[in-house]
Amino acid sequence: MPDPDRDIPTYTTESFIQALRDGTLGKRAVIRDLDLRGVLLGGLDFKECILESCQLDGAILRGARLQGMTCTESTLSGADFRDTNLVEAEFDLCVAKGIALAGAVLDRSIWFNCDLSNADFSGGLVNEIRFVHSTLERARFDGAWIEKGTFIRGTCREATFRKARVLDTSLDAVLGEDTDWSGAILEDARFYASALSRARFQTCTATDSVFLEGTLEKASFEGSELKKLMFRELSLEGVNFRKARCAQSTLNDCRFNGSDFEGATLSEVAFRGSSLRGARHLPRQCPGGDFTDADLSGQDLSGVAWAGVTLRRAVLRRARLAEAHLPGADLAGASLEQADLSSADLTGASLSRARLQGAVLEGADLTGADLEGTSLLGVRWKGAVVREANLIGTLLKQSDLRELDLRRCLLRGATLAGIDLRGRDLSGVDFSDCDLSGADLSETILDGCILMKTRLTGAKLSGARFRQVLAEGADLSGTNWDGAEARQLVFTKCLLAGVSFEKTVLTSCAFLECDLAKTRFFGASLRKCGFAGLQLKAADFSECDLRQADFTAARLEGARFLKANLDKATFASAHLEGALLGGSRGSSVEFTEAVLDRASFLGAQLPDIGLVGASAAGTDFSGAFLNGAFGSGLKGPGARFRQAGLQYADFSHAALEGADFEDATLTGATFHAVPEKGIRMTGAKT
Repeated sequence: MPDPDRDIPTYTTESFIQALRDGTLGKRAVIRDLDLRGVLLGGLDFKECILESCQLDGAILRGARLQGMTCTESTLSGADFRDTNLVEAEFDLCVAKGIALAGAVLDRSIWFNCDLSNADFSGGLVNEIRFVHSTLERARFDGAWIEKGTFIRGTCREATFRKARVLDTSLDAVLGEDTDWSGAILEDARFYASALSRARFQTCTATDSVFLEGTLEKASFEGSELKKLMFRELSLEGVNFRKARCAQSTLNDCRFNGSDFEGATLSEVAFRGSSLRGARHLPRQCPGGDFTDADLSGQDLSGVAWAGVTLRRAVLRRARLAEAHLPGADLAGASLEQADLSSADLTGASLSRARLQGAVLEGADLTGADLEGTSLLGVRWKGAVVREANLIGTLLKQSDLRELDLRRCLLRGATLAGIDLRGRDLSGVDFSDCDLSGADLSETILDGCILMKTRLTGAKLSGARFRQVLAEGADLSGTNWDGAEARQLVFTKCLLAGVSFEKTVLTSCAFLECDLAKTRFFGASLRKCGFAGLQLKAADFSECDLRQADFTAARLEGARFLKANLDKATFASAHLEGALLGGSRGSSVEFTEAVLDRASFLGAQLPDIGLVGASAAGTDFSGAFLNGAFGSGLKGPGARFRQAGLQYADFSHAALEGADFEDATLTGATFHAVPEKGIRMTGAKT
């Protein structure tokens, strides 16, 4: 069988020089460890050659044919590669500072882990070039045409792309602070998770391009043309948008604090979920604008002509909107606390479920406006026009709340002791500091409610539904939760004395800094719930559904988990001294670094259990099914594994003095670096 590499010539320094003299440099030659600094190699044919650990600093290769060449761990600083053919060439771990590549053909070339600081790519035509983990600081791409290029996890600080044309090219996790893109044309350019602070995009034209995550702090787009762009989850603080023209673009979930829009033109631009706090000189007109979920707190928008603009759920606290023209504007769910809307035109506007506490509506025109579900407590609206306005569910005074639509209402500090709200939809209501002691909230929908410092002692919550609820500092003592169902309910510093969750379904809920000493959980469904760091001594979680529950660093001395479902639950660093886990089940349960001394796992079904670094002195695993257990570094002196299933278990470096593996199944188990002395293996199957 012929060796395919047998005829590939390999050169040393001497043989390479001789080959140059003779003109016999072979195709696919392997050239290694050569010192070619300053050597004139222009015009030579290096096609498909392999250069390893060579020194080419200052070498002249202008016009050389280098397509398909591979160059690894070599130095090329100051080398002249102008007008060379580098199609499909590959460079790996090379130092090429100041390399001259102007006019080179670089299609499909790849640069891995290379230092290309101060490299010159000016004027080049580049197709499908790839830079991976490479340094391009102060590199020059001025006037270059880059198409389908890829820049991945490298640095290009202070690099210049002035008047370059960048098409279908992506920069992924690139550090590009102080780069200069002035006058560049960007079409389908993609900037993912890149740091572009202080980048200069003045007078550039960008179309169908994406800036996702990352930062553009203090960058400049002054005078630029921006069309069909997507900015998302970016820091755009202090960015200069002066005189920029932006159309049909989305700038969502971004931070524009301190950005300057003086003289900018915005048309059909969306700022959904963005923070515009402190942004300066927002345009007086913004046709087709969408500020859904945006934060415009404190903005001076007096006299703006924003007819039909979408401001759903926007935050406009303390904003100045005096004499603003907002006919048909969508302000549903907006936060307008202490906003100045005096003499504003709000005809036909939607203010449903808007929060207007302390707002000024004096002289405002609300003809035909939709105020359904809005709280107008404390609003100053002398002289306001409300003809044909929809006031269904509007909270005008603290009277018979049972007849009102309370969804998303703000009821902070209200005294509602004993109130009957059975079966009501109370989604989004803020009950902070309310007295709801003895209230009947059975069968209610409490999605998104806030229960900060709420007094609910003795309240009926049977059959209630909770979604994404925050209960902080609430007193829930003696509440009845039978049949209640909660998802993403966070209990922080709550009082839960006498509460029973035995007939409750809690999913993805969390208990933070709560006293659960007198709370009952037996048989409850607690999937994905968090108990990290809590004091739960002697707590009884027997027969509970605890799949993916988190007990990290919890104090569970003497706790009971008999017949509990622990699938993928974590007890990392928890204290379970003397705990009873007999009959529990579940795969991949994590006990890393946990203290399990004297605990009992009798008959537990816990395959792939994680016991790395755990302490299990005197722990009883007899009869447990623990196949695939990860017990590296386990400290288990005197632990009992009688008749346990431990196939393919890993006890490497474990301390098992006096451990008992009598009649255990140990097929494929690993005891690397474990002293055999003192370990009982009578009848064990290996």
